[in-house]
Amino acid sequence: MAESWQDASVRGVAMIENELVVRDFLEVWSARDSRQLLPFLHPEVVYSASSSQEIAGRARVLEMCDEVHRAFTEIRIALVTIAVAGSVVLTEHALHLRSDTGEGHWLRCFGSYELRGEQIVTWRQLHG
Repeated sequence: MAESWQDASVRGVAMIENELVVRDFLEVWSARDSRQLLPFLHPEVVYSASSSQEIAGRARVLEMCDEVHRAFTEIRIALVTIAVAGSVVLTEHALHLRSDTGEGHWLRCFGSYELRGEQIVTWRQLHG
């Protein structure tokens, strides 16, 4: 049986909302104030990066964000591509990091965000 247009509309709206949550999350993350990230992260969020072990729980993920924010004087994210499939949002973005020496570096990144109830429950990040 084919999906009704009403069901397709509801699913489409949910995917747009998921995309907007991730876009807003990346914008707030660039502001370097981890307290503002709290409403975006599910209490059971799990973060994993290409070069580290998984970090589980909102408090621990926020601590990691604080560490990154303290390590750099400037953090900017330039979103290149975003794709949504149900509750998963995929991003390609450039991450600009500037240290206190004034030296800046651009990294190419790929992110995967799984959402539950408009909060990020899984956040995977690859840096290159």
